[in-house]
Amino acid sequence: MTAAFKEMVGYRFGRYLMLRFEDINFPQREGVTGMVAICRFLIEDSLGECFAFKTEIINLMRRPDRFLFLDFPKEIHRRPLRAKSALPVSIQMLGEQQQRGRPFEGLVQDISPGGCRFQFEESNTGRKVNLLPVVITLLNKDGMVEQEILGNVRNSRYQDNFLSVGIQFDEIQTAF
Repeated sequence: MTAAFKEMVGYRFGRYLMLRFEDINFPQREGVTGMVAICRFLIEDSLGECFAFKTEIINLMRRPDRFLFLDFPKEIHRRPLRAKSALPVSIQMLGEQQQRGRPFEGLVQDISPGGCRFQFEESNTGRKVNLLPVVITLLNKDGMVEQEILGNVRNSRYQDNFLSVGIQFDEIQTAF
């Protein structure tokens, strides 16, 4: 049985983990206690990591909410998601006449041919970025400009003291 969980609600170190689940993930019968569960959690940071473990189901509750209690894992495996750190880049906001604003330094955390997620440096004090055009400057290992990509900020998120923005590229980038 494969189940997708919405969130980890809590834990008691060494005793149990408590997860909220969707009702469609488990059969209506209550006989899941003692079954084995294999869990994977993705953590996004500069390299990204996957934490995985195998454990036993302790209990399943359907009321007042749907909770699954798992035995606290004896061993947790940790694997990086990327072979190298996120790309250091800078972005600049573009004005009406393609005038460039002041550059902001940060990291590209996730990148695809159609867009990327840019995380500002921790020193940035902003909490939101409006939807606007930007230019992303990719630097090579010597700090020289390797490529400039035009795009538009589509969303912004403030999480764990970092501001990040989702950027959609104006043109599909075949190099990614």
